[in-house]
Amino acid sequence: MREDWRADFPGFPCRFLDVMTNALTGSLHHISSENLLNAVCSFCLMNHFPLAPVNQLLQKDIINELLTSGINVGTVVEDSGLELAI
Repeated sequence: MREDWRADFPGFPCRFLDVMTNALTGSLHHISSENLLNAVCSFCLMNHFPLAPVNQLLQKDIINELLTSGINVGTVVEDSGLELAI
């Protein structure tokens, strides 16, 4: 594959992120808290911070569910390469 593929697809990263954000936003009330956390972490790794999914993740009931579910939120965030500021 050519190194300058971006020249052939102008705006591809933005359109890709927009489509993925719209798909996630449409599914916010149907996905698990853990999947939401993973999705938001993935977007953050791409330097994209979609407002609706981030706001959903920060809801008190979602945070409580993550904290009481037994999953290690810190591990999920560390595995994503992000730093958790508490």
